[in-house]
Amino acid sequence: MSAPEPPVAVLTPEPTPASVEARLQAHLTLWEKAVDVQQHFNDIGWRIRALALTVLTFTFGATGFAYANTDTFAFDGRHVSPAFAVPLLGLAIWIAFWFADAGWYHKLLVGAVKEGIAQEKLLKAFGVEAGLGKKIGDESPISPHWPRWPWRKRAGAVRRPITWRAAEVKLHSKHKLNLFYGGICALLITATWVLFFLPARAVVPEPAPEINITNVIPIPTTPPHPIPAR
Repeated sequence: MSAPEPPVAVLTPEPTPASVEARLQAHLTLWEKAVDVQQHFNDIGWRIRALALTVLTFTFGATGFAYANTDTFAFDGRHVSPAFAVPLLGLAIWIAFWFADAGWYHKLLVGAVKEGIAQEKLLKAFGVEAGLGKKIGDESPISPHWPRWPWRKRAGAVRRPITWRAAEVKLHSKHKLNLFYGGICALLITATWVLFFLPARAVVPEPAPEINITNVIPIPTTPPHPIPAR
């Protein structure tokens, strides 16, 4: 068995002012690029949510139109309105938006934020006080509190934060995103259930307009029998 090779010594060159300045500029460039990527993915996320809300608006409008203008069908001994399928379809589209936002671009945004924080730590080693990513991360979470009931108000009373397992509940960006999409999913599921079990509205067909047709005997232009010549 051969003896292990001795470790190779790596000689690190003595840093010069020019090399330190080059490293500082490189880290500044990487930090600026990380911030640009954060803005890019954040803009994509808000565009997805705006498009999702637009589709949600059309879903509710189409549901009302279908409930008022479509005929019912028999199911299990009762009449059901086909309008229940509209919020069901909207639920499937809403879940697709949820995946594209929370499961796709939001994770890329989180990765860009982590890279920005890492570059800020390296910049602090060069004496540059950069802390944008850390400050945004510190201010992002919200702490929900119990409501202050009017009959329990008293002087100096403070609102109690909501706790879970002896720890204060804090909603970070991923929790707020899931709460937004999950709440609308619950609303669409409720709308589907209500429309399926709600007594359907029967559509009364409009009576056909009466058309009065009068048979008019045409007046002959020539006599029926030729007149004999005299």
